[in-house]
Amino acid sequence: MYQFEQLYNVDTLDQDFSTEKFLQVLLDDSYYPIEHKYKTYNKNEKIYFPDKQKNDSNIFIIEDGVGGYYSNKELISFVGEGEVAGLHNLATKEGEVQEEYVKVLTETITLWEFSKSDILGKIINIQDGYLYHYLTMKKILDQMLSRYLMEHKASEERVMYYLHDIASRYGEHHVDTNYLKIPSFLSQNSIINYIGVSNKTFYKILKKLCSDEIVLINEEGMFVDARYVKE
Repeated sequence: MYQFEQLYNVDTLDQDFSTEKFLQVLLDDSYYPIEHKYKTYNKNEKIYFPDKQKNDSNIFIIEDGVGGYYSNKELISFVGEGEVAGLHNLATKEGEVQEEYVKVLTETITLWEFSKSDILGKIINIQDGYLYHYLTMKKILDQMLSRYLMEHKASEERVMYYLHDIASRYGEHHVDTNYLKIPSFLSQNSIINYIGVSNKTFYKILKKLCSDEIVLINEEGMFVDARYVKE
């Protein structure tokens, strides 16, 4: 049986069913209108997914800014411009109390807020709604799978992978060089916690990466050679 992507042109899927197009569909009140709110949160604020008043969960589409995605106080991933948070539920053990939220890392985050039940209702009631759901979930689950697989890799490979991932998603090019700057809103401690290695291990590997000129550290911050950034 052919895989889903073999039936469609991948570039066409990414263009026609992008998060930007998904947001336009959700905001279109001409058919199956749903409630939505445009909000701004400040640095270090926590944005919770559960909506206890409605006995429902919230879903956020980030317009600007970056946040850390936490589950039970553990940093799971990052979410930034053009990304969706909350469409899936992280697996927990039976009876475990789960607290999921996004913590604002940049000065502000602006986002669109929807309820999960409203989004699922709209997906069911619009043409090609299943494609938006499938492709959005695929991106989220691909990130989760990559993180799971990295947990079983050697520490050096994990450090390189996550530095490259952060640089490619949120880094800025350093003028006239091949380096991408790790955003200043991410401290080395938060990066270490995200990678899941000890301080000693991280700095030992970082020293080697600096020696190999894959990573550059100066008064301006930390930089990763873009030629080594993962595709």
